Amino acid sequence: MRTPLTIEVIVGVAFLALILWAVVATILRERRFAKLPPRPAFRCPSCGREQIDVLSDGLWDGYDPQGRAAAGIFEYGLCKQCGGRCARFRDDQPFVPTDAQWQSHFGPIEKRRRKIESWPFELRDEKDVV
Repeated sequence: MRTPLTIEVIVGVAFLALILWAVVATILRERRFAKLPPRPAFRCPSCGREQIDVLSDGLWDGYDPQGRAAAGIFEYGLCKQCGGRCARFRDDQPFVPTDAQWQSHFGPIEKRRRKIESWPFELRDEKDVV
């Protein structure tokens, strides 16, 4: 009769220890990432200004020239000063993307935007909006 109770207590303690370990590991990981230095400012490669209108940003993954897995943050934007195209990926080095790079990134976005605009939605009057 005491054996099932003992097993339940051992399983319960193990489960609580697992939850405590997960909480502590998450807190320690968050502290480590909080100490990372901030990314350098996104500067226009043409004029060197920091006033960039970021049009698209997110996470990317792929492979480096040696074939190892690589990942990071990407940003595409337009310089507010000179109007030039700007982008940055790896090593936070800004560069002027080629027309092919720009089109490969924004082409699918534009195609989806045009597709959404053609959906047959019914327009509602302002008074119908809650």
